Amino acid sequence: MSLLRPVALTIFANDQDAYLDQLEAEQQAIDNALSPLDDKGIIKLHKENFTSSKRLVDLSIRYHGRIMLLHYAGHASGTQLALKGGGGHNKGLSQLLKRVPFVFLNGCASHGHVEALLENDVKAVIATSSAIGDTKSLEFSTTFYNMLAKGHTLGESFEKAKEGLELKYGNRSPKIGKGLKLKRKAADTFEWGIYTSSESIYNWKLPTQPRKSILEEVSAAHDVVQKPNRYLVKNVYKAIRVHSAAARRIREERKFTQPKPNFSEGAQVIGESFLTPISEEIRRLFTPKLARAFDIDRLEQLQVVYQRTIELVAFIMLSKLWNEASKADLTDEQHKRIQVFFELDEYTYQTFDYFEFTAFLNETIKGANIPHFVEEMEDLDFSASSKLSEIAAFFAEVKAELNEIKAHLVEDTCRQAEIKLSDFLKEFYFLVHYHMLVVKRIKILRLKNQAPKYLHDIIVLDNNKNNTQPDSTIIFDPYTDSDAVILFKDKANLGLNLAPFIIDQNALKQEDNSKIHYYSHMNLQGKYCYLSINDYSILEVKTDEDDEFDDEEDNPYKVVATQIKHAQKELLSSVATVVMADEEEDGFEDDDDDDWDDD
Repeated sequence: MSLLRPVALTIFANDQDAYLDQLEAEQQAIDNALSPLDDKGIIKLHKENFTSSKRLVDLSIRYHGRIMLLHYAGHASGTQLALKGGGGHNKGLSQLLKRVPFVFLNGCASHGHVEALLENDVKAVIATSSAIGDTKSLEFSTTFYNMLAKGHTLGESFEKAKEGLELKYGNRSPKIGKGLKLKRKAADTFEWGIYTSSESIYNWKLPTQPRKSILEEVSAAHDVVQKPNRYLVKNVYKAIRVHSAAARRIREERKFTQPKPNFSEGAQVIGESFLTPISEEIRRLFTPKLARAFDIDRLEQLQVVYQRTIELVAFIMLSKLWNEASKADLTDEQHKRIQVFFELDEYTYQTFDYFEFTAFLNETIKGANIPHFVEEMEDLDFSASSKLSEIAAFFAEVKAELNEIKAHLVEDTCRQAEIKLSDFLKEFYFLVHYHMLVVKRIKILRLKNQAPKYLHDIIVLDNNKNNTQPDSTIIFDPYTDSDAVILFKDKANLGLNLAPFIIDQNALKQEDNSKIHYYSHMNLQGKYCYLSINDYSILEVKTDEDDEFDDEEDNPYKVVATQIKHAQKELLSSVATVVMADEEEDGFEDDDDDDWDDD
């Protein structure tokens, strides 16, 4: 089931100083060919005029994983497309269009982009080897897209467009080139060529039927999820009731009166039981604004709960892998997959697939015979046919299409999202066994003729108090890490340090209480960016380490930058250059609605 249609993206960039008279006609011709497919809900046709580099980046983020073809028409050279305001260089373009099935560059001498595009897994490229006439360009693209829209293959459409030009202008034929063999003899050269990495792509076609709508699936959810949060609380409570200390406490308090919790108590249990970053987001679902209707705001928050959870799981696995990096013996390909994470920038982090990354980390950890820190993760199934994968695909679509979901779909999609999130949290029920605390400072107390004692200034992240409880001091032996966010099950000093992927701003600034941040990306100014789980603000951390005047008092986050660089060094040891961003019994009965005491 899918909410999303594949996208045909057409980009037109004219120049007032060197105006292309037929460019508007070319746009209209392609629109005439592809619009019927858009009207039938088969594809989404997105048209752009006078496109800038930034706008193209924004579109690649908006339609990440959905662009099936990109057509560019305008001035071009072998190294650059004439986008508004400059840019359009072939290296950046090829990376931006990575894995797009088909790209048509209908500008002068655009073949210089082909090699980089094919190396970035574009399956087929139509490009030109020389200057092209405005009228010819219109005629070739018009015939090509008319054929493609009628269900003909890529190869057939190219051949028909070629034949049309041969009939009118002579018998010099466009050449089909396979792979990266781009050189042609002058006598053989016609303006257009089709370049592929495999001959099978010649049989590629546009879809002819709309994707099956999610509406059929979500409509059934209307009878299952009747009021916001009811389904979520009932089903997640069932999954965690024998594991949650909060659930046990309520059962003990109620054992002589009413052993089954009412809705408010069930919601309280869920809001207290999961780890802080998850509980923070779950509790937002119970606020009056988000609990009153199945609307777009609630749908967005359901997706956010999923997102924060899968990010946390990824950070747990990545932290464990870093601890065991010397034993892991990672392959070059594995190093490169991890490098992608460290290279996230303010554009790519928005579409980074944390589920796919988590599945990769899980496979890597198991392949290296490293035990998971959270031992229950050994049994998780991240395969393509798994329930987790199905849930992840659903929320990925919701995130991508959030601002475009049709009004009549929002309510039922929101209901379905509550079912999906409930199933997702049930898969991670075991996280209620774990706890988080922040270690701020460690002091050594050593008396004469006595062993030293390590005094840790800590704050336990109590999910029910929004991290406003006071700091405390405790002795750990052995000592643990300072400036650390520790995940633990039984003994905190034997826990897993999640820094620098999760940090506490207040600990670093030696302030009271706690303010937890997730690592997000590196911005264009070269600063590491962290997202606050409390208010979604961004904390920027300087990456420079060599300023002798930049001490911890001036820059309390210096240790964070140091840790990230150490993590990169050890996890990417085989990568020559790290490229930064700039280049129990009580509870609910299954079928008994009387379990709820609706207060």
